[in-house]
Amino acid sequence: MRRWRIEQGRVPEEALRVIRRGGVLVFPTETVYGLGGNPLDKNVIRKIFSIKERPEGKPLPLVAAHREAVLRGVAWWPQAARALAAKFWPGPLTLVLPAAPLFPQELLSDEGTVAVRISPHPVPRQLAEACGGWIIATSANLSGEPPTRDPENLSRELLRRVDGLVDGGCLEKEVPSTVVELLRGGPLRWRCLRRGAVEMEDVARVLGVDAMESGD
Repeated sequence: MRRWRIEQGRVPEEALRVIRRGGVLVFPTETVYGLGGNPLDKNVIRKIFSIKERPEGKPLPLVAAHREAVLRGVAWWPQAARALAAKFWPGPLTLVLPAAPLFPQELLSDEGTVAVRISPHPVPRQLAEACGGWIIATSANLSGEPPTRDPENLSRELLRRVDGLVDGGCLEKEVPSTVVELLRGGPLRWRCLRRGAVEMEDVARVLGVDAMESGD
């Protein structure tokens, strides 16, 4: 496994070539270390499920390089999504929305939704750009183990299974992104699928309505 220690948030060209060729990398984000690759490549998706020992059917979240990529990747972009994006992006808020038909079904939930955010960290954005606008960015841990902000605490077994580590040093936070699903049909409804770095109360304040339900 290659390990690239980065300076000033710039991804080495060799790491970009690995991700373009269908490789899977571990990399820093604004929250914890992520694990990812090209979300348009079914082989990459299957490899990430295998690396993490993640149950099939549990969708993989994405980081988008920019707003234009988000709009190409979703089939529905309501005013509520625009308001949340304006307030919290780039940042640790993941939105769950109906997916556009370009993504493989293996990436999506059973309801056909995709989970996406724009990260303020330059590394996942550069990797996303190299893959056409998006990068899978699930937490870099085996299923059931905690995520980490310190590359020295990454699972040795996980690192043996990937193609490389973009080492950005120890990150400031160790709280994953908040995951919010916007629901279609009728008046505005939303639910929090995972509590994280963005408080639910702040989301409710932007939307003007409380969540229907919340996750852990």
